[in-house]
Amino acid sequence: MALIDRLAFYHKEIGHRQPQEETTSHHDEEAGILILEKKYPRSMHHGDYPLDSLFAMMASSQTLPFAHPLLAKATTVDQLLFFDTETTGLYGGTGTVVFLLGLAFFEDDNLIVRQLFLRDAYLEVELYLAFLAEVKGKTHFVSYNGKAFDWPQVVSRHTLLRASLPPLPTFTHIDLLHAARRLWKDDLPSCRLALVEPEKLGVFREKDVAGDMAPTLYYEYLRHKDFSIIEPIFHHNAVDLLSLVTLYTHIANRVFAFSSNVTPTHEERLRIGLWYKALSLPKQAIGMWEGIGKNETFYAKAQLEIGCALHQLGHPQDKVLSCFGEAQRVQHTAKDSLLLFTTLAKIYEHERKEPDRALYYAHLAMKSALKPKENEATQKRIHRLTKKVRP
Repeated sequence: MALIDRLAFYHKEIGHRQPQEETTSHHDEEAGILILEKKYPRSMHHGDYPLDSLFAMMASSQTLPFAHPLLAKATTVDQLLFFDTETTGLYGGTGTVVFLLGLAFFEDDNLIVRQLFLRDAYLEVELYLAFLAEVKGKTHFVSYNGKAFDWPQVVSRHTLLRASLPPLPTFTHIDLLHAARRLWKDDLPSCRLALVEPEKLGVFREKDVAGDMAPTLYYEYLRHKDFSIIEPIFHHNAVDLLSLVTLYTHIANRVFAFSSNVTPTHEERLRIGLWYKALSLPKQAIGMWEGIGKNETFYAKAQLEIGCALHQLGHPQDKVLSCFGEAQRVQHTAKDSLLLFTTLAKIYEHERKEPDRALYYAHLAMKSALKPKENEATQKRIHRLTKKVRP
């Protein structure tokens, strides 16, 4: 379909897709940058969630006694900034220009979506001056792949223009793509926002313009100076920002069990527990894994992880060995089998003083020691235990 036909198709459908509660205003100061503002009531639903569900989640997060990359501790909702950009290139690089800076934040009883648009290349300094003014007082940026893409592009352009600009702000960056991958990398074909939205948030973009059209539409806009050409990208960007708000709530409610109405799937429980494990939070990990039922697919893996965590925390051996007994009922990956049998070998050698039993598990571990370092360490253990069993 030709570009002009695609735009005509989009504009035919845009009316019924815009939330009726939204109000829009344009600000054009002395033919400078264009700032478009949209206002959404807190009570408005975006997919399965009202926007103001974020407030209850944020209030609950302040009471948690541990740190986590998702948490905005000692922070109020009005200090959060949801952030998304549109650029002239999909892969970054010095020549890539950010032409739309999308910002969303709560003010009074509304979510404000404010979009700063680069009307022409010579206005780039004005764009970033406006951006720096907008983000004052914001301590936490929430994005989707912003750590790897959006923010580095802003930093790159700011570096080129730094002689004319104040410094960039410092802030805590919460990248929801990292969280989505932690929970759903094996559940979804991809963790692109366009796939996460319908599967997890109940957001369906039936007629939305594809994000990869942004560079083409922007260059067409620069040629013709017709705002209707670029308008679909403004809508696309606004929906991205709305989804960031509800996705943050959705993920946090699962990871931290803030809401009694939210029940993580058994696979999510396993993945969240592994995230806690990676953060050296074994008690929180155990609590998540213990919610996986005995007849579930992920039960054996959960029991393996619980056993390792209990052993790490110094719990009684009987409880640890009971978990490992449950874990041995199914076939594991080579990595998990190595962990299981190596830990059992250590317990029987050093704690229970049963070298013959330890040697048995060391031989089982050897079958899964696929990497050279793993193989070497297991061989040493077998050699040492063999001497103990047959002096």
